[in-house]
Amino acid sequence: MAYSNLQSRAPQSAHSQPSNQPPRNNGGRVYVMRKEEAEDAPNVVTGTFPFFTQSVDILFDSGATHSFISAKLVETLGLDPTQKSSLLTVMLPNGKTVACKELYEDYPMKMYECEFPANLYKFELTDFEIILGMDWLAKYQAQIDCPKRKITLRGPNEEKVVHRGARGLGWG
Repeated sequence: MAYSNLQSRAPQSAHSQPSNQPPRNNGGRVYVMRKEEAEDAPNVVTGTFPFFTQSVDILFDSGATHSFISAKLVETLGLDPTQKSSLLTVMLPNGKTVACKELYEDYPMKMYECEFPANLYKFELTDFEIILGMDWLAKYQAQIDCPKRKITLRGPNEEKVVHRGARGLGWG
């Protein structure tokens, strides 16, 4: 199974962040894999869920420190970022870095009639439209059961939502 290990690094500042700025992480990662690899991987959970007018393929990635949205999906839906600047720098496996310059805050992720808002950084993704990382997973108290391909979340009103990915079918 081939993973592309992307290291994300945000600039450090001697000053504290203003409260209206998203938190910056000094080091992190996101693993990006192809759908075919995810179907056979024993340690990932995927799903297809509505996002605005589209059904999107999502990777729940506990190895990612941030959550990402594909540049293609942003363009398709005509989304407007809530913040624009050099918010996050992602280091590619070859040592080059790419700046994530757009953040989409509090975008609704609907799962089984419950909304789970997400802060998503625009990034060039290929097989998944959205990757939900530890920022989002921690917020909703995610419990991932890899052997069963199951994720349990606590909604904003403490409601319990359980999603089971299907092995071999992978998307729902």
